[in-house]
Amino acid sequence: MSAFMNILSMLLSFLICFWYSLLGYPAAYDQPVRAIVGPVSESLRVMQGAGTDGYYVYVVIKDKSVEPDAVSSIVKYDPASWSIVATYNNLQIEHGNDITYNPLTDELIIPDAKPDSTLLTVLDRNTMQIKRVITLTEKIYSIAYDASQDCYYAGVIGNKAFVQLDKDFNVMQSFPKQSSANVTQGMELYKNYLCFIEYKTNCIQVYKKDGTFYGTFPLKITENEPENIFVLGDTFYSGYYISKKGGGVFYELRFFSLPDDPVPVVPELPVEPLSEVA
Repeated sequence: MSAFMNILSMLLSFLICFWYSLLGYPAAYDQPVRAIVGPVSESLRVMQGAGTDGYYVYVVIKDKSVEPDAVSSIVKYDPASWSIVATYNNLQIEHGNDITYNPLTDELIIPDAKPDSTLLTVLDRNTMQIKRVITLTEKIYSIAYDASQDCYYAGVIGNKAFVQLDKDFNVMQSFPKQSSANVTQGMELYKNYLCFIEYKTNCIQVYKKDGTFYGTFPLKITENEPENIFVLGDTFYSGYYISKKGGGVFYELRFFSLPDDPVPVVPELPVEPLSEVA
């Protein structure tokens, strides 16, 4: 009987995904655990923004103190083994809500987010020293570099979904927001699509770069707070903050969705027990 129910469940899941694809709705996906991120110290324990330069993954671990007194670290990971390459301490990047990489300038760009959401901190990727702090005309919480246009897209606080910034961080155009009661966290650009990860009802909202709303992808993991999203190659990752233990956990995202969806199906991977990160 149990074997029959398993087969029935698999068939039902396939039919739902197929039906969603016919209707044009995003379908669900699963998330194997890929890495556990520990706190840097007793006080440095809050996972925030993360991003990649295409080779390494950088994640902000923030001091639990309230901004603007918080001091953060950035931990650099080798995603081939998810081992720590380096830890950079005493960084005044406030909330450090997201990270994007500009290969032309070899810089990591980080939205401070709190207490001043108009600030961007720019780090030299090689030295991990602060090069400059930029003040924007918009209040933002996330940012993604677009190499195809040498510009940036940034998630905006308020009634806008996002803005397009030129290479000098001047606003080029803005786009209206899809209604949502969630807290939007980090973002990522993949081909022609902007992916915003959201907390409360954990999900990913996807827009095209022209502002067209593409759809909402519900996240299966609901017990922790998603903080960031980034793409390495063609594979999406998302980091969740684990409030009880500190640090967080990265999940690899596996989408089952539209035939023309920008997100590829990732091969099945072994899943570590969630009890290890609860």
